[in-house]
Amino acid sequence: GYLINRHRLKLRRFTIAAERPKAACILVHGYGQSAHFEFLCATYPGGPHSTWDDSILQHLADAGISCYALDLQGHGESEGARGLRGFFETFDDLAIDLLQLHQVVREETGGVLP
Repeated sequence: GYLINRHRLKLRRFTIAAERPKAACILVHGYGQSAHFEFLCATYPGGPHSTWDDSILQHLADAGISCYALDLQGHGESEGARGLRGFFETFDDLAIDLLQLHQVVREETGGVLP
């Protein structure tokens, strides 16, 4: 799905729900990356990061931890400020987007998961 931020940018959102969740976490990728690249495994050395097997997401879900992530502004499948890739106006914008995701996670989980 997607999250629309305060600047009306469409940010790609990912949810990996554990079968019996006992906790939730928000994962954040690095600059110039995407959630797929950071949290899935490569199918072969130097290949696309699209494999679930042995990924951090699989290990967390198996441990009962549901995972949530965004492609940050200008990264991955998200729109960027001024239509640019890898660009955002301020780091505060990224923090505010993550706070918005946090609020969505709280609403979806009923605010009961640590």
